[in-house]
Amino acid sequence: SNSSPKKICINYYKEVAEQINQINTEKKLPLSNMLVCKYLAKYIPKNSILNVSILNSLRCINFFELDKSIESICNVGGFGIDGQVSTFIGHAISNKEKLNFGLFGDLAFFYDMNILGNIHIGKNIRIILINNNKGEEFRLNPALDNPLGDLTDVIIAAGGHYKSGAQAWAKACGFEYITTNTADGLEEKIKNFCNNMYDKPVLFEIKTIDIDEKQAISIMTRT
Repeated sequence: SNSSPKKICINYYKEVAEQINQINTEKKLPLSNMLVCKYLAKYIPKNSILNVSILNSLRCINFFELDKSIESICNVGGFGIDGQVSTFIGHAISNKEKLNFGLFGDLAFFYDMNILGNIHIGKNIRIILINNNKGEEFRLNPALDNPLGDLTDVIIAAGGHYKSGAQAWAKACGFEYITTNTADGLEEKIKNFCNNMYDKPVLFEIKTIDIDEKQAISIMTRT
């Protein structure tokens, strides 16, 4: 019948998508944005909202399947560091009945961090900050990283900014603050971050390094 080929095609797509997702989730990754996204996609509660900054964070989350009930958003119009956190906070304030998760790199976060002082911020807001102490995307770009190497940090990627991290600012703005710089126990920490009941907004700062971020991308793009 006319409907049979379409049905077969849809089933084939679903089977392939499920196999790809299974392969991706089984890959062993170092501490990285990619590893965070792997666990976040697994544990983010149903019917939540996920707001992702662009470039590496968007790339990483796209490797993993989210539950169909998750509303996912990315302000690609902000391109890079312009207003990503403000976009997230504004959307979360207008959706107080749902948990709102934001995933940001350190340049995007620190460039727009004043919004954390907004008086309307509530306990439905949870931020993951991937802090590799620079614009990691510039180190992941072979066109820049291959000829320039560590010089990329100095002249392009703002390497070395905010060495103390976000703890003081997060606490000053009334956030619960969590941090780690190791993959050990990360899955449990992400699970708790996603599902614990908090009486205040939460910021989870995860500190990564170049070599691990690059290795994670390499692992995920290998067939």
